[in-house]
Amino acid sequence: MLSCRVLLYLLLHLTLSLVQAQEEVEVQDVDENGEVNTRMKNPLFGKPKHKKDDSRTVNVLKDIATTEEFINSSDVTIMGFIKDLKSKEADIFHEVVKNVRALSFGLTPSEVVWKKYNVTESTISIFKKYDEKRADYELGVITGMTAAKVVEFVNVNEMRLVTEYNDHNAIQIFGSHIPVHILLIVNKSAPEYPTLLEIFTTVARDYRGTMIFIHVDTDMKSNIRVMAFFSLKHENLPSVCLYNTLTDDVVIMRAGEISAFRIRGFCNEYIGVKPRQQMPIRRAPEEL
Repeated sequence: MLSCRVLLYLLLHLTLSLVQAQEEVEVQDVDENGEVNTRMKNPLFGKPKHKKDDSRTVNVLKDIATTEEFINSSDVTIMGFIKDLKSKEADIFHEVVKNVRALSFGLTPSEVVWKKYNVTESTISIFKKYDEKRADYELGVITGMTAAKVVEFVNVNEMRLVTEYNDHNAIQIFGSHIPVHILLIVNKSAPEYPTLLEIFTTVARDYRGTMIFIHVDTDMKSNIRVMAFFSLKHENLPSVCLYNTLTDDVVIMRAGEISAFRIRGFCNEYIGVKPRQQMPIRRAPEEL
């Protein structure tokens, strides 16, 4: 029988292959109606697999009202605050649009809109209806800016501080390129769940971009495989576990109170305080 990890990677690679097989974006000029219609090509596989071209739209927003409407239209939206639509910053923005296919993008050169959102430099902003609500990448301030760096910024900051594990979110989790995953394994029906999730989320703020914090709801039958991967039984729950996708390190936090202090210590010990040779043997679940 395939291991849990192998099944997850099969799911991930199958879905990513489907995503890569879709046609990529080529952004065209802004029209007078404030929209940029984009045609997509497929350089990876040569000839397009679809009979008709897919297309995406970058919303060019000229006033505060339409900008607010756009930002509120989805749980996550990406705004480009760029005045010169033929600048290097605009080119980078369009490259990001090509590579981040799941999110909606807006673009504004309007000084009034910039002032409304306290923007003073060319900036790509993520607006979210959860967690920190907003994250900014200032193109005019950060040196050595590239589309790849902005894409990484978007991928990291669009994620929730705590991501609920399921087949859909597994793609985002494994596609983030952050190898160290911290899992809170507890069922949602447990009376201590709300408190534990609040504690877990508080700690997650300190490790955004370094670790991914994941909640695994064991009330879902499909998540029993995760418990099996960490050799856990229901009597061992709730539990905090670590998995490194690069090294296959598996570590289980020692049984006891699950507090912010203990979770931070667990994370810090793994990522830097403890010498590498003292780390747990690969794929051997042990208590830390």
